[in-house]
Amino acid sequence: MAYEIEFTRAALKYFDRLRGSDLRRISEAIGRLEENPNPVSSRRISGSDGLLRIRVGDYRIVYRIEENSVVVIARIGHRREVYRGL
Repeated sequence: MAYEIEFTRAALKYFDRLRGSDLRRISEAIGRLEENPNPVSSRRISGSDGLLRIRVGDYRIVYRIEENSVVVIARIGHRREVYRGL
């Protein structure tokens, strides 16, 4: 079953600024989330309300899975910045 991918405004803004190999690798990771939103490498973020994260090099994709087969990408960012304010 394929999941639909949606972006929050902040995630889309960060995604649009990516260039080169970072853009390619993050795009591929998001594409894989369409098929399997719970990969082995995903981890729950403690203290958050159902948020998960996957690692893509020095970047993290923070997302949540909604009941109606939708994966909402909440944040994309460098590992030192992405968790601030969650």
